[in-house]
Amino acid sequence: MEEEDITEVMIVGAGLGGLLTGAILSREGYKVTILERLNFIGGRFTSFDKDGVPIPTGAVHMIPCRWGPMKRTLIDRLGLPIDLIDIGRPAIIGKDGEQIELGASGATKLFIKSLLRFSYATRVMNSIYEFSMGLKGHEIPLRERVAFMLRAREYSHHVTPRGGTKTVIDALVKDIRDNNGIISINHEVESIRVVDSGFKTNARGNEFSSDIVVANCRPPALFSLLGDDSKKLGSGFRKRVEKNRPVPGIKVAVVCDHRVCPSSITFTPFLQVISGFSEPTVADPELAGGKHLLLSHQELRPGPVDEQINAAIEDFRRFIPDFDESCQVIATQVFRGVYPVNHASQGHDFAPVTAIPGLCIVGDGVKPKGHIMTEGVARSVEIAIDHILGGV
Repeated sequence: MEEEDITEVMIVGAGLGGLLTGAILSREGYKVTILERLNFIGGRFTSFDKDGVPIPTGAVHMIPCRWGPMKRTLIDRLGLPIDLIDIGRPAIIGKDGEQIELGASGATKLFIKSLLRFSYATRVMNSIYEFSMGLKGHEIPLRERVAFMLRAREYSHHVTPRGGTKTVIDALVKDIRDNNGIISINHEVESIRVVDSGFKTNARGNEFSSDIVVANCRPPALFSLLGDDSKKLGSGFRKRVEKNRPVPGIKVAVVCDHRVCPSSITFTPFLQVISGFSEPTVADPELAGGKHLLLSHQELRPGPVDEQINAAIEDFRRFIPDFDESCQVIATQVFRGVYPVNHASQGHDFAPVTAIPGLCIVGDGVKPKGHIMTEGVARSVEIAIDHILGGV
């Protein structure tokens, strides 16, 4: 490919969606530049070290589906050296404390019974929805709940990347740079203009020209960055921005002297505020240096945040009889505003391909139907990539 024929791609945001897009396009010979406003790479799919334990910045050292879009992009398409550990079936802790393994047929029966308003099934399904999407069942359109169940059966159960989420991010960063891509942190984009030759992106007083822009940021933020050009996205996009509802949440990270959960994923419908726990060290015992890492999931409700975190600690005590003797809280995280659980609530996402030629969006604000968490991110990348490679 001649120098003058190289297509330049500007990616706004170095989260999972931006990095997946950058890795694939740089492999295809595109000139990729990624600008990240934060001082680290990976967004909500990396981790930070706390007392020798990798605390996830958002995701929970887990990929929801063994055979889904994440595996297709990371392993099948990019061939990255990432070991995905099968963590088996999730479990439910019942009302009387009994441990129930949750297989595909059992989940389907619970789903159908919840539609028929069986109270036990409704409560269990709400814990699954809240764990997976940050919402209760009645807040999710029925068509989306049905699609979620179908995808779960199609893609199989959860996996954990050996070494945690940062292993994935590090592999993507290396791949992009090995293929001459550029990633710059502390580089907040201030505006994007549509011009005859493509796009002009301004960041920190610098202007970057590109043929294509891929936004791995909040769709409402993209709308704002475009200024007057946002009108070109169409009235439907504007109305969706006005109605957009990011999903907030709370996560508490605890290390324990012993294993706690029957599975790497355990739903707890009968606790006060916690919908479930992920214990990634069940799958990867070396992930936290021999310690047992437990991550809780709960809604962020109206009212004082401190009280909700304290309620979570009390749920830990109910769940772990020797909590005060064997466990230590090492991090509490609140996800809201510009750093939520999801940038769009399930079933109310934006489309990855916009009305402006050459402009796509990836990330958890554009999760296609039935796709959750990182699978939604990866599927949005697949759609954007197919569009770009097909000629925009």
